[in-house]
Order: sequence, then C-alpha cells, then structure tokens
Amino acid sequence: MEDEILPITSVEQLENLLRDQRKRGGRLLLFKHSTACPISASAFEEVRAFSREKPAALEMAMVLVIEHRAVSNAIADRFGVQHQSPQVLLIEGDRVRWHTSHWNITRDHLLEAVADKP
Repeated sequence: MEDEILPITSVEQLENLLRDQRKRGGRLLLFKHSTACPISASAFEEVRAFSREKPAALEMAMVLVIEHRAVSNAIADRFGVQHQSPQVLLIEGDRVRWHTSHWNITRDHLLEAVADKP
C-alpha cells in the first residue's frame, strides 16, 4: 500500500532510517521522486504497484527531490550514485545493491531486483 512508503523529509530522518535498516540487516528500496516531472509521475505509479506485491520484509521510502533537495543530495553523496529523478536505489547494509532511473522504473524491474538470487 502507498502508506507503506515512508516519506523522508530530512537528512536526520534518512540517517536514522539507514542506521535502523543496517541494525536489522534488512533492505530498503528508496525512491527519489520529482513532483514536477511526468516521467516521475509514471514511475511513482509503478512503485505504488510494486509496493502492493513487495516482500514483507522490504522497507520502502521516498524523497521528494524538489521539496527536500538536501536529502536527495545526501543520498547521492553517501552512496556515490549520481542523482537522477525519478530514481530507485535498493540499499543493503552500507551499499547500493541495485539502482535504476526514468522509464526503467517498472513494477516488473522492481520485483526482479528484490527477488532472491542464487
């Protein structure tokens, strides 16, 4: 459900979320969304569709990149992934396991990315 996508509005909130995620040993799917971009609006619909089918243990969060630019920049700096929007990052521990952007953000791509690989 959409309400399972946690909005991140501050760098402090981001750091707390990442710290908690590392302690649990879980994964976090982080969506960087531009409210001014039609491609991002389409990606958001795909992310919402994915959220209804995602693994229960996967946490999801979203940053509105225009409204919360400092958080978006902190993500790019921390993980060394050049900012794009829309963009999705799958975070495990202290690293980005997978990321994609723009039209590659689809429900199917997200399901494939979080599937357990042998």
